[in-house]
Amino acid sequence: MLAIAKAFSRALGGRGIETLGVRAYAKALGDQSTLPLSTGRPRLVILGTGWGGARLARDIDPKKFDITIISPRNHMVFTPLIASSCVGTLEPRSVTVPITDIQPALRLPQNNFLLAECDAVHTQDRLVECSSTHDGLKFFVQYDVLAIATGSQGSTFGIPGVTEYTMPLRDAANSTDIRTRLIQNWGESSIPGRSPAERARLLHVCVVGGGPTGVEFAGELADFVRKDLAKLDPNRARDMRITLIEADQLLSSFDARLREYAALKLTRAGVHLVKGIVKEVRKDELELKNGAVIPYGLCVWSTGVGPTSFSLSLPFEKTMRGRLAVDDRLRVLARHADGRGPTSLEDVGGGLYLGR
Repeated sequence: MLAIAKAFSRALGGRGIETLGVRAYAKALGDQSTLPLSTGRPRLVILGTGWGGARLARDIDPKKFDITIISPRNHMVFTPLIASSCVGTLEPRSVTVPITDIQPALRLPQNNFLLAECDAVHTQDRLVECSSTHDGLKFFVQYDVLAIATGSQGSTFGIPGVTEYTMPLRDAANSTDIRTRLIQNWGESSIPGRSPAERARLLHVCVVGGGPTGVEFAGELADFVRKDLAKLDPNRARDMRITLIEADQLLSSFDARLREYAALKLTRAGVHLVKGIVKEVRKDELELKNGAVIPYGLCVWSTGVGPTSFSLSLPFEKTMRGRLAVDDRLRVLARHADGRGPTSLEDVGGGLYLGR
């Protein structure tokens, strides 16, 4: 596929979007593609298969639209249960639902799912610019109605080492990676000749972020250690340590009584609660702003979410937090050419959008 793309690029004389224009370039690329059947109905393109995109895919009437869904993930993840899949309470496949099961009409020839990233939206031409998740092959999809439901990404706050040395917990693949690391660390900790300090590090799990995901994971892991690992290997279960680090308050968006209840349950389960701000994450340890250094074998990063680079790049109005600004009908907002505005994009001929 990549070789075909390069050969096609040479056939165009190296000319790209800037030289040919979006529509001409898309048309040339489109000649190399297999497009779904067109019934004459408006084409609805949905970007994303998270909560917003999956719900829209499920509820939309396929008799009124031809549907294209574009996402790097061919399933929806039921995130409230994802922590359970890290320790084997549930299997990862139990917390995912294929998008074709959510909307069976995707199996019809006029509809399709594309495993790809959306790179840009060209509103004047009503085209979305995409690239394959496998080899980066570029292609375009034309829309009549576009729903932007690409969700958010984990916040690192620019802290050094977070991307390199910690593990997020946002997808089924993340839970599998965490589960694999836990098993590996448990095995490594029992190797003869391992120093007590190194054994303690391997059996120490740090969770950064006291929101719902961090609390759920810490609780699930503590339950597993007490109820399951203690039966299989009492010595390792006794030496396992779980530390939850939160900069402000545990479950800060919840009622005070729920916060107190969660803190009590975690403490009784053996989770060590630490109030602090992470300054830097290194390969085997993290440092707090108060100077404390905490060795770890596994660090799970769950400090909230923020807008993605894709949503920030879109030529639409944003909220103070960088999210897409929408009106009361979930249409994104754009400014008038003379600087007045904002106004809903539908009013200036850009199509109907749904923002999340």
